[in-house]
Amino acid sequence: EGTKLLNQAMALDTFEPNKIKLLAEAADKYNNTLAGLYLGNLYHSGLYNGSVEIVKKDYDKAFYYYNKVALYDYTGAVLWRLGWMYERSQIAKDMDDTKRKQEALKYYKLSEKFEYVKSYNSLGKFYQNGWGVEKDLNEAIYYFKKATKNGDTFSVLNEAYIHAEKPESFDLAIKCFKHAMDNKTPLSYLKFGEFLEENINHSLLKNYNYDYNYIFNFYKTTIETNNGTLSARAYYNIGKLLDSNPVVIVEKKQDLY
Repeated sequence: EGTKLLNQAMALDTFEPNKIKLLAEAADKYNNTLAGLYLGNLYHSGLYNGSVEIVKKDYDKAFYYYNKVALYDYTGAVLWRLGWMYERSQIAKDMDDTKRKQEALKYYKLSEKFEYVKSYNSLGKFYQNGWGVEKDLNEAIYYFKKATKNGDTFSVLNEAYIHAEKPESFDLAIKCFKHAMDNKTPLSYLKFGEFLEENINHSLLKNYNYDYNYIFNFYKTTIETNNGTLSARAYYNIGKLLDSNPVVIVEKKQDLY
C-alpha cells in the first residue's frame, strides 16, 4: 500500500498540494523509505516555484521523516542524511559538538554498510580531521579513493588537499586536482590555482613548467563556471596576482570582461 501511495504521489506535478499528502501517508502509515527520503529532502531544502515558497525549509520536519524511515532504509541514503544533519548542527543544537560528531559518525558507518557512496567521502573527512575517531590520513585517503572509484566527484578533491600538504606528495596532489578538473568541478580550478600560486617556486614543481599565466587561467575558468562565491574569490585572487605580477596579468586582464 505504501508503494502504491508513493507511485500515485510521484505521478503528480511537483507543485501539486496532494503530492505531499500522499507521500506523508506513505511514510507515516507504511514507513515507505523513498517517501520519507523525498519528504525529508523536501523539508531539508524547501521548495520554490520561482520566487514563491511552496514548502518552507524545516529541519525538524526533515529530521522527523528521515528518522521515521531510517530502520527501513535499504539504500543508505536516509542514514547518510541523518549523519549530515548532525554533522552540520542542523539538529540537536543543544548537544555538545563532540557528541554531535559521534552521532554523525554512527550514521555514516551505518550508511557505509549499504555501500552508499556519499558515506565514503564523509568518513574520509572524519578520519582526515579526527572527528569521533583518531586522525588517520591513510584511512581518510582510503575512503576518498573508494568514493572516487564509485563515482563521487568531490572526494578526489578532498584527497588532493591531503597530498598538497606535503611536498613529497605534490605529484599525487596534481594528479587528484586534474581528476577533479576532468569532472568539471568549479572548486577544483580555484583550489588548483591557489595550490600552484602558493608553491609556484618550489623545486618539485619545476618539471611541470607552471607559471602565473596558468594560475590566471585556472582562476578565469572558475569565474566562467561559477557565478557565486567561488567566482568572487577567483576575482579577489586575480587582484592579488595583479599586484604582485602586473606585467603577466595586464596582458590578460581584458579576457575577464
